[in-house]
Amino acid sequence: MNRGADYVSTTIGHYRETVRLAMNIENIFAVIIGIEDYSYSKAPHDMKGVDFARNDAIAFQDCIKEVFGITDDNIQIWLDSDANRTRIENDLPYFIQGLRADDTLIFYYAGHGFHKEGENRITAWDTHPNNLSNTTISLSEILFEPLKKSNCKKALVFIDACSTFLNDILPSRDVISNMTTSEFEQFIQSKDHTALYLASSPGQPSFPSTTLQHGIWTYHLIEALKGNAKMALTRDEWITDVSLKDYLSFAIPEYIREKTTISKQQQPYAIISAGHTFEIVRIKRNEESFNWEKFNLDIKEAYLRNEDSAPIKYLPGFQKKKGHFIPDNHSSKVSEFIQRLLTEDIKSESKIVYDRAKSILGLKRKEISRDTYEGSANVDCDLFRMEWDSEQNPLDPSEYLLSRIVKLRVPPSQLPNDFDDIFPVKPDEFVIPIRGEMEFDYIADQFEDLSEQIDGTFEEDEDSGLISLTSNEGTQFVVNLELNEFIIIPNNGSGCLQLLNTVSSEMGKLLEFTSNSFLIE
Repeated sequence: MNRGADYVSTTIGHYRETVRLAMNIENIFAVIIGIEDYSYSKAPHDMKGVDFARNDAIAFQDCIKEVFGITDDNIQIWLDSDANRTRIENDLPYFIQGLRADDTLIFYYAGHGFHKEGENRITAWDTHPNNLSNTTISLSEILFEPLKKSNCKKALVFIDACSTFLNDILPSRDVISNMTTSEFEQFIQSKDHTALYLASSPGQPSFPSTTLQHGIWTYHLIEALKGNAKMALTRDEWITDVSLKDYLSFAIPEYIREKTTISKQQQPYAIISAGHTFEIVRIKRNEESFNWEKFNLDIKEAYLRNEDSAPIKYLPGFQKKKGHFIPDNHSSKVSEFIQRLLTEDIKSESKIVYDRAKSILGLKRKEISRDTYEGSANVDCDLFRMEWDSEQNPLDPSEYLLSRIVKLRVPPSQLPNDFDDIFPVKPDEFVIPIRGEMEFDYIADQFEDLSEQIDGTFEEDEDSGLISLTSNEGTQFVVNLELNEFIIIPNNGSGCLQLLNTVSSEMGKLLEFTSNSFLIE
């Protein structure tokens, strides 16, 4: 396990305070269903599961607890085998029957769904793929009709359903690919403050993302409800039924187009009560507080790095008389050429690290390993792992890029004082990966505000996804949204131990202006 960032901890404050709807939190109730694995998933039935449906349901539960302040007592969450047909068909209508006029129902479903025999149906954990008529569940019978007959006047319905197990080999959710919207529209017309949101329009798939570890639609839905999506806000503070609909309609196609290789379309679909707009939640800015939590920093995977870039013409072995030339565009062939020319240098440097580590750390041969490849290498032991990699510079096709990464497996306090002598080239930046997607405007606004407080320098380049804050002492804090990295670059000092001490000190100064802590022990 990478312990290189175990010494990094954060105590997170809040950048935005959530103000609830004009309704009592005691009067908000939720039913959440997520079915990722089905009872008949194995041969011979092979009913395909729904990728990340569990993650989606659990994250949605956490979201509404945070946003609306709902307690566990007011939430029913059924995952996989708990979401069996008997429970859904009996418990859900009974639950709805008990709602009062001033109550609000939030319903969320992630699983397989389709249109069959004149009605929209969802699957249960024990749905049989060879008997869909008798083992699936009518949405009208368990949700729409019970709500129409109940006293409850306010409902938010979110459905991320799919039918991929029928005929689609892609990892998609085909939300209402066969569902019809007329049933949904009739339901919405029967209620005053009701909105129904579907992950995609009829005939289109709904895709999961291995990067986000969620369904793409559900991920953006949660980010919007939390106030992390500026485009979902009306008057910079309200999320309404309409603003949420408009945001999802824009954000999902944009993400698929720009962040994935998916060629199919996914256009979210929503039906809201006619004649008026209603507020879902108010997101109030608190300008005095800076929320690191919303940066989704994967602190456990942090590492130290050094990157060298230089013109390709300076590579050892580059000779114009052999037909070598300086490229003006990016190509895998160029990266392969760079890797060939750097192989011997990387091999030599990795041997130095290997020998010094054995000597300084007192390691036996069996306690440390070294592997070399064309243009890359690694040295591995119980205290650290170092990796070398080379490629064409993504920012300049005429240059090469050589990366050196050090991942610590123990806290710095357990390393000898001469640990940095192991490395002939010292790391000079501290890198924390960012999980999932971040909104450029949100980070840029926070950094710009913070730069004024610390009398620093703020820079942004939306085209390249770079946001930078430089302190008055010269330390750079850089967010690279193209690579999903948060990088801290001190203006002086290098080497693992000195770099970590400097990062701790500089973050401490920065966080004097925020309600957070960032500690290196």
